[in-house]
Amino acid sequence: MIKVLGILVISVLIAMKEIPPLIKQKKKKEIWIFVIFQSFAAVLLCLISIDVKLPSPLEAIRVVYKPISDAIFSMLS
Repeated sequence: MIKVLGILVISVLIAMKEIPPLIKQKKKKEIWIFVIFQSFAAVLLCLISIDVKLPSPLEAIRVVYKPISDAIFSMLS
């Protein structure tokens, strides 16, 4: 649990460093994008730190490209 707390503290510190200049420059879109990506990364790191098995993105890529690959190989042979 200490790992999760550490990840969250570091994430908040990064946000405290990065967001004020964006606020001064009135870049609302960039702030939202930063918050979304930072939150996503923090959640993934927390899940990894508590040993939750996450599916590999490579499996989704294989599912998408396998039929295309098979079609191309069948045309070439």
